[in-house]
Amino acid sequence: MVSQGAGWDGSVANHSGEALISPSWPLGNRIVVRVTVRDNNVDQALRVLKKKMLAEGMFRDMRRRESYEKPTTQRAREHREAVARELKRQKKAIEKFGF
Repeated sequence: MVSQGAGWDGSVANHSGEALISPSWPLGNRIVVRVTVRDNNVDQALRVLKKKMLAEGMFRDMRRRESYEKPTTQRAREHREAVARELKRQKKAIEKFGF
């Protein structure tokens, strides 16, 4: 349960010491990462936060959103990514089923 208001960067904290990090981009698709700081060990909490953000793909999204991407470039990138996903899926199917 969140009891305090949002900070200037969109992050929210609650009474148990957990930090709820919420990025300030797409309003409809917010990613919330929860990290608990135990025994005032902030360094460990930052390592956990970085690992979770990498797993969620937040760093890649932040890098991609640093500058404007033209719609044609965006469609081309999305198409390349879709082709790569399909090739990866087919490769895994060949390894698993042998055909």
